[in-house]
Amino acid sequence: DNPFKVLEHAVADMVERNWDLYRDLRDASYELTFNAIFGAPWMHRLGERAQKAAGRTPVASFRDLPQVQTALAAIDRGGFAEAVIRMMILLAHARGSVRRSRLERSNALLLQTEPFASMSAEERARVIHDQTVIIDFEPDRAVSTLPLLLPDAEERRRAFDIVAAVAGPRSEMNPATEAMIDRLAGALSIATSEVSAA
Repeated sequence: DNPFKVLEHAVADMVERNWDLYRDLRDASYELTFNAIFGAPWMHRLGERAQKAAGRTPVASFRDLPQVQTALAAIDRGGFAEAVIRMMILLAHARGSVRRSRLERSNALLLQTEPFASMSAEERARVIHDQTVIIDFEPDRAVSTLPLLLPDAEERRRAFDIVAAVAGPRSEMNPATEAMIDRLAGALSIATSEVSAA
């Protein structure tokens, strides 16, 4: 009932509302200014030209990057782990997508099977990264140099069996995946009859 108390609340409420109004007007002016600048047709035109220019960036320029050069220099070096991961990435690229069941089998392979189980997460990530770069820039050489990574026939067969197990039955493969499996088998000198049974 105290009139001064009522007046105090009224003034405090008025000050709060004024600050809220100032904030809303300030934010609205920022938004309008942003839309006026970046929503203008000439700005859209400028963005389209920049996007087209970026799309025309030659792949050769990426090839000159040090990490790409380092990965490509090691295309014919490595061992069992590099060969298996390279083949798995080649199959994934050929397939165009990865089913959940194959993803689970890949994950189990990388966590439970040697030599992957003994590798740290960073080591596995590095091998996957390097092999992906190799395949992106030199897909044909990635296949043709596989025998250099697996000089032993027994290791070749073991590596191929692991990859074939992750890929799953041939009846579930699309034609591109089947063609890649056959190509990998050919590169590793594994008989077609053995591939059918894989």
